[in-house]
Amino acid sequence: MQADRLLNSDAVQVMMCMTARIVKEVFTVSLVQAFIKYQTKPGCEDEFIKSLKGVDRSQDNCISWTVTSLENGEFMEMVIYNSIDGIVADQDKGVSWLDTVDHLLVKFPNGSRTDANSGIIVDEGPKKVTE
Repeated sequence: MQADRLLNSDAVQVMMCMTARIVKEVFTVSLVQAFIKYQTKPGCEDEFIKSLKGVDRSQDNCISWTVTSLENGEFMEMVIYNSIDGIVADQDKGVSWLDTVDHLLVKFPNGSRTDANSGIIVDEGPKKVTE
């Protein structure tokens, strides 16, 4: 009986509504970020970066991207897409580009040219780093 009163209280109802709204917002926006790590062969860094900078993203589904130089010829590309469908739509184009730079890359232990991960963005700050 006391549990029924608690569940029906105004405070609990407000909390449940707020939680439902937050969950809806998180899963409605569905921005997706991909992290793609590359390892270049020694001496191939400049050619790789020149090719990566030349990729035409204007027709892609990506919202923004950055490329970070790590160390020892490793680079991390971070791309934000409008949806998971955007990643899928651009996948063939990305693989075709990888084919053109294959000779510049060291394969990872699993035989892949990249070490990639992606997921739904659940929070982001109000400012862009490069503005």
